[in-house]
Amino acid sequence: MAADSLERYDYSRLFKARELRRRGSPKEAIEPLQQVVEQHSAFYLGWFNLALALDAIGDSGAAADAYQRAMQLEPDQAERDASIYNTYGHFLCRNQQHQEALALFDRALAINPA
Repeated sequence: MAADSLERYDYSRLFKARELRRRGSPKEAIEPLQQVVEQHSAFYLGWFNLALALDAIGDSGAAADAYQRAMQLEPDQAERDASIYNTYGHFLCRNQQHQEALALFDRALAINPA
């Protein structure tokens, strides 16, 4: 789903939640991000930002689910985004899943070798 198909309110909510997470308040970012993905289940950036917020508060199970949903949606983006594979790969490394992480790093490099 392209960001331009979101209603202005939802797009604004996404960016406010992302700023909360970036400024060290990931817990406060989760509810608005969950609302965005509930209303727009095919919105890649919503799932990716939700995964980052859940990861930041240590909810590994829910974060993994959100990362995986974002990865399912990523190939449909107009412009490919290697960062989801790199970020989820680091998450897997922190959770001692090194072989799975290596496969994701390879995918990231295939998308963006720079």
